Amino acid sequence: MKKKIALVLGLILLGGMFYWFSTHSFIEVSVVGDVGGAKLTYAIRNQNAQQPQTFVSQNTKVRKIVAKGDYQVSVGSGDRSSFTVVETGRFLGTTRVSASLEQESFRKFTGYNPSACMAYPGDVLISYPCEGYYSDAIIHQPATDNTPTYTTDNLLTDLSALIEGTASNDPADYMLLRTGSSGEGQAGGEHLLLPLRADLKVTGTSKLTDLLVGEKYFMQSHGAGFITYNASFNHALFYSSASSAPSNIELDQPREQNMDPVSIDFGPNSQAMLFIDTSSSEKGGEAKYKYEVVVKADGRSIHKVLDGAYHRIMFCGTKKVCLLTDNRMEVYDINPKDLSYSYAVAGVSGIAQKDGGLLVVAEAGVLDFNVNERSGFYSIRFGKYGFNSISPVGSNTYLVSVTDDTGRVAVLAVNSSSKNKDSIDQKVLDLQALNVIEFVSAYDRELYIAADIGEPIYNSTTKRLGYDPEVKKSAAEKINQEIDRLGIDRSYYTINSNVF
Repeated sequence: MKKKIALVLGLILLGGMFYWFSTHSFIEVSVVGDVGGAKLTYAIRNQNAQQPQTFVSQNTKVRKIVAKGDYQVSVGSGDRSSFTVVETGRFLGTTRVSASLEQESFRKFTGYNPSACMAYPGDVLISYPCEGYYSDAIIHQPATDNTPTYTTDNLLTDLSALIEGTASNDPADYMLLRTGSSGEGQAGGEHLLLPLRADLKVTGTSKLTDLLVGEKYFMQSHGAGFITYNASFNHALFYSSASSAPSNIELDQPREQNMDPVSIDFGPNSQAMLFIDTSSSEKGGEAKYKYEVVVKADGRSIHKVLDGAYHRIMFCGTKKVCLLTDNRMEVYDINPKDLSYSYAVAGVSGIAQKDGGLLVVAEAGVLDFNVNERSGFYSIRFGKYGFNSISPVGSNTYLVSVTDDTGRVAVLAVNSSSKNKDSIDQKVLDLQALNVIEFVSAYDRELYIAADIGEPIYNSTTKRLGYDPEVKKSAAEKINQEIDRLGIDRSYYTINSNVF
């Protein structure tokens, strides 16, 4: 009997060992290039886990044992980083990651407290209520040596029209408007194309007579021109330039019944559309919907039905589409007859296109991501800021709206073709934390620092109200010391304050 018990226990132990070996493997990360002995922060995240395994090391090669699964591996040092998505194997095999650290992108402040939608004509921030009225757009005026940035209302127009979208085509920007509407979001009359100016002055408008009167349209930059499409996804036109006659784009339609449009994207001679059947079913206490993906490419139409909670589709990589769900981006290969799941990136709240790649809004920042290679780097990291939105406004520029730790919303213009100078966004946040500072207003190379110097007091000598000179002197000393400690370049930035 004892032998039988020992045999059974031995078999159970062997089975457990076999199962463990069959479900575990190694991830080996090798950092490529000279890092000068700097400390490296490694983060290895199983996509099914909420938090990554994070550790700091000066070793440029590390090896960790992990359970079989899909992982996101990031390595960072200062403002340089790498990010890779891998699938690990079994039986203690090794998945190797070659991490080449890339520097973050150049960024500058370009305004505060914007409306929900943004444009950037002439490198001046314009913001407006999405699908709101043109008259409600505001200008975020550039700062000067003596005046911090401020906003002005759109006072140069009596045009009453709803904004349907914008398109950025270097060097020109355009806005699509709809006239004759009686309320926000309601169907109206004619459609106008407006060259968008930094001062919002209305000049050179033209009627787009090929758009259906009374229907709601959107616009999207496309090559050197733009595409307009209606809200039903059954009428789309391509304009090679603002003055050209449009060409019709034949849009395929869903095969499933009761499908409503959700998202659309256009590639070279191709379209990708996402539709939803809003009849939900409860699965595990969670509302799930049926979706149909329609991809038209290379003269063929592909239809695929999915269950989930998708809200964005976009061409990405070579013969691929990316689908955005809640906190996850899924990548599908476009095959001759079907779409096949390839891989996913977890912790994603937004995606946007850029020349030669994809911008992926992850939890830590915006990734400049190569979908084909499953790798990228952080173009900008959020640090203590909270993410709000991202808006591509040119071939290499995007706007990112973030909220600081005081609740104020700032807009950063990020140029992905230039390298980060000094992480000024993080330094401004650190400077603003100084107890003698009320706020810092930053715009491009202008910094204005508002110090907390109390209430004005009466000066019996001058017989005027003024601020205590000793308080001002003390605040100025503390602020200047902090500027130097943070390494803010006084030769690059013009710094003004109410205390100096």
